[in-house]
Amino acid sequence: MSSLEREALLDALRSHDSARMAQALTQLAADGTTLDEELVTVLVALLGVPDKQVSRRVAGALAGCVGDERLEPLLRGALKSDLALARWGAAFAIAGADVFDELVGEAALEALAIGDGDIRWAAAQIVRAVCEHEPEFVRRVEDAARAGRGEQRKMAIYCLRDLGHRDAGVYVAALAAEDAGTRHAALSALQACGVAENATIEAVLKRLEQEADAGVRRSIAVVLGRIMGAHTGAARALAQAADDSDDPDFKKAVGLVLRAR
Repeated sequence: MSSLEREALLDALRSHDSARMAQALTQLAADGTTLDEELVTVLVALLGVPDKQVSRRVAGALAGCVGDERLEPLLRGALKSDLALARWGAAFAIAGADVFDELVGEAALEALAIGDGDIRWAAAQIVRAVCEHEPEFVRRVEDAARAGRGEQRKMAIYCLRDLGHRDAGVYVAALAAEDAGTRHAALSALQACGVAENATIEAVLKRLEQEADAGVRRSIAVVLGRIMGAHTGAARALAQAADDSDDPDFKKAVGLVLRAR
């Protein structure tokens, strides 16, 4: 790349024009331009850009500096940025180079709370990878599953479920969460655990008595069909709940569960 071409590239990256930045990043990837301190500094400054087409390409480009003792510190500095999207972008870039350490895990765990669903699920994938590389990090995910708020708590539960985490207490506690999405996640995790102890079944039955959300009630029926085993009291409670319900979908779900016993 000539000096004029380089200046044009840097000018486009600094332009704050999404189309120009995206085009410059495409050119950067196609040309295989070698990263240096100036270019990495400019790219790191773009990690907080809300345009996902730009931010993903930036992260992809920055993954190339991981392992370089001169350049990687510039990228890792963004893990301490004041911008949540920049912290997430740095974690995404580092993980793109198959590096899954605790600092990357912390940024990804934080990103589970971001409003963008695509980012949350990408962050969950990184959180799981960090747990596989750093088993002690599972405790941080447990903390989020117990005390996180909103989307972070929900996504932390899904991470534990997919990791095969079998501590039902984490999921039972989440059955009392304010938002239905977290309660759904807790039920999904309990279902993945398989046949449960009586205390867990009783907790799910209590949730059924209190639950107002129709979708969650149907999920409870399905989950009980999976976890209640020979617990005859659960079957009776489900049958009674179906008799008392005006929801045909709930009645159908209960009927399928009871017929399968």
